[in-house]
Amino acid sequence: MRASSGRPRKACSICKAQKIRCSGERPSCKRCIRLRRTCSYEGTLSTIPRGSLQRKPANSSLTPVTGPERGHAVSNATLQAERHIVPAPSILLDYPQEDLDLGIPKHLVSTLAEAYFDNMYNAGFFLPRRIFLQSLAAGTARHHVVLSVCAWGANFYRDINGQATFKENGSMIKWAKNAGRLVFQEAEDLHEENIVTFSNLALFWHSQGSWRISQLHKGNAYQLLNIIGLGSRVPSNESSLESEIRRRRFWACYLMHCYSSERLTLFEPIANMENLPLPWTEEDFEAGISRYPSVSLNSGQSNGGIFGELIKGLTFWSSVVSSIKSDSIFNAKLTDIHILDEKISDWWRKVQPALKLNSSNIAAVPHDALPRILLANLVYHQSLCALHASIVPLFCWSPGDDSWSTARQLSAQLAFDHACRVSELIDGVLSTYSRLSAMPSFVAYAAYCGCAIQIPFMWCLNLKIRERAHANIKANVRMIHTMAHYWKFAALLQVHVRCLYNIHHRGPTILEGEPKHLDPSKLTNFRFNAAYARTSILEFTGILRSKGDGYVIPGEETNDLGLEEGSDIPLPPPLEQREPQQTSQEQLQQETPSILPQLKFLTGEGPTLDVFNSFLDPEMLNLFPNGEIPDLAGFDTNLLSLDYLEMEGWDDALEAIQS
Repeated sequence: MRASSGRPRKACSICKAQKIRCSGERPSCKRCIRLRRTCSYEGTLSTIPRGSLQRKPANSSLTPVTGPERGHAVSNATLQAERHIVPAPSILLDYPQEDLDLGIPKHLVSTLAEAYFDNMYNAGFFLPRRIFLQSLAAGTARHHVVLSVCAWGANFYRDINGQATFKENGSMIKWAKNAGRLVFQEAEDLHEENIVTFSNLALFWHSQGSWRISQLHKGNAYQLLNIIGLGSRVPSNESSLESEIRRRRFWACYLMHCYSSERLTLFEPIANMENLPLPWTEEDFEAGISRYPSVSLNSGQSNGGIFGELIKGLTFWSSVVSSIKSDSIFNAKLTDIHILDEKISDWWRKVQPALKLNSSNIAAVPHDALPRILLANLVYHQSLCALHASIVPLFCWSPGDDSWSTARQLSAQLAFDHACRVSELIDGVLSTYSRLSAMPSFVAYAAYCGCAIQIPFMWCLNLKIRERAHANIKANVRMIHTMAHYWKFAALLQVHVRCLYNIHHRGPTILEGEPKHLDPSKLTNFRFNAAYARTSILEFTGILRSKGDGYVIPGEETNDLGLEEGSDIPLPPPLEQREPQQTSQEQLQQETPSILPQLKFLTGEGPTLDVFNSFLDPEMLNLFPNGEIPDLAGFDTNLLSLDYLEMEGWDDALEAIQS
């Protein structure tokens, strides 16, 4: 029988099943493209190469799941693979795109995409690497997604001469702006891939110091996720690759809110976060099949995947910052601190040993996995470090308070120990890992907080502790400096750490040893009240936002960390101007006469930096070539000297600002 007039001779299986007119185009009909369905015709497989999407896992080196659940999980996944019934993910080869000149050299598109995946620790949350590269080759990836990926890749790309070519010639910014323009044109289409572009642009503009534009795109990603949700469109089989990709995009938005310590209850209308499956392991995600039963925040179990542990850790980090910012009375705050400490410690005890770093095993970690594993370790240490430092005035720059001195001293020791562990890990990474461009910006923040806690010990009477403080701060500053080439926030931290050092330099608290051996008053009777300093030390990006004023305008970042000219808190004279009867200083001179000549920051040589001047104005970054402070490699980095902080250009920059 002939087909009825106007109807194509063969409709796709979806239109045919629903008895709806089909346009009949191959590989995808117009209706399936519009509804983002997987289009197929009788006698053929889906247009997506099934073998390229998933395969039967052959990696027997992975630790198997024990018990009866294992057999059920593996047999179902294998059966799905053999029958080719796994739904196609939403961003694959089923979106034919019109020809459009994106302004990117075609031979470099895949190179920039590879740079994106190599350097963005969370790229796998947004896009399956192998599948996205296939869609690039087929020309079916959405244009705004390609532009956002290439803009990000250009931030890390270096040519054969080591130059950031596309960053310096402005192409990178142009591509990011074009991506934003295109994705806003499609905003009302509510495509899931718009979440990818909005999220990419949020992170990209944050890296460039455009804090407000970054938040605009981040908010759009969240709102779109809130609108389309994870509900009826998610297949009932939660082990499908399509479901996993959607969940990963949810978790990516969730983590961005964890970093900025925003209310996580915002996500409750979208999904039951406590019971939502955590991401698969990377091995399973690459294979397209989950071999293990799902785990969640509530399950108390782990599948061994690093992304799942990061979600747990950053959820705790968000709770830590909420606790720090609470206005509870001190005894209630202290109780909250110890409850959180126990929860965080219990989580870390259950993390697989292979994901726990120390100075001896860093070199053995695969390079592509190190940034993610390091981040998980730093989130653990930084959570406990900030939590306990928040009640120690010397560490967090809060007003002096000698109440509960014993509890504060205990917390001071814990914060100090974790700050030292952070520095040891950073030093290990600096000595073994060459691709520091892949470090997440949280690494620079952890290094900065470690500096804030350890700088007071640079004048410690105990030689061993003093030397360790110098070595640790040197490693932290090197990491911050290196990351400043890729993250403008790290460049701002460079300026802030210099300010912290100079204020301590002018009025150091002479310490005899570790916090547990000190007179508690030396930890609690801190003489400076710097509100912005406390925020910068304890809240990651909290310093970029103030109550009532929203996110800071680029170029108007705080330039004094809360210490304003005319403050009623007197600034003590520099150490070299103190009266000779100060016995602690005399003891320091007597015990280390051979070291003092090396400590040039204890002498009257050179100008004393006035921290009340516009030292921290972000415009000072523009006084250096390409907005970057000179390389540290050419400076003396003796462990007992801070000459490497006295970098050429600092004083000239200050004089230029003052004039």
